[in-house]
Amino acid sequence: MKNVVGLVGNVCCGKSTISKIFLEMGAYVYNADAAVHAIYKDPAVIAKVKKAFGKEVIDSNGAVDRKALGKLVFGWTSRMTKLKRIIFPITKEKIEKQCSDFMLSKDEMLLLDAPTLFEAKHQNVCTRLIFVTAPLVRRAAWAATRGWDVSELTRREAMLNPEIEKRALCDTVIENSGSEDDLRKIVKRWMEAL
Repeated sequence: MKNVVGLVGNVCCGKSTISKIFLEMGAYVYNADAAVHAIYKDPAVIAKVKKAFGKEVIDSNGAVDRKALGKLVFGWTSRMTKLKRIIFPITKEKIEKQCSDFMLSKDEMLLLDAPTLFEAKHQNVCTRLIFVTAPLVRRAAWAATRGWDVSELTRREAMLNPEIEKRALCDTVIENSGSEDDLRKIVKRWMEAL
């Protein structure tokens, strides 16, 4: 049986590590963040972002400056809504195409590493949903590697659907509080049970 598994969770909770483990164990992994990076290189998207947010979010090469855009939209619901209207229809098309290609492939599992799966209302393509969380102290340390302090982590997370809501909609919750080997064992058990 083919499964499309959605991977969501808190900001900086280790979803990328879990995706890597799924990939090692034979799942096909779709990285939504990488797809969004590519979307921001599309000239039509660049034009829409510039029109919506101004030239201050466009770098000297004419590309979208994601850091500047993030500073402008995170913490501002109306600005984030405007950005979602530009990006989410494109991500929906990409996810639907990925699922369609997967159904025609020999692969048995597609993992959608898509942090904003619920916010974009794309979760209906999934047969299973996994929520990942980690202790705040670990998340803060991982956020620091991105140059974010705890307030930035909190600001970004405030723009997402509430954790309690997403947990309730997911089939499985992974508590990322141990080592990478612990995560590998959890993923292996989960895949075997599936």
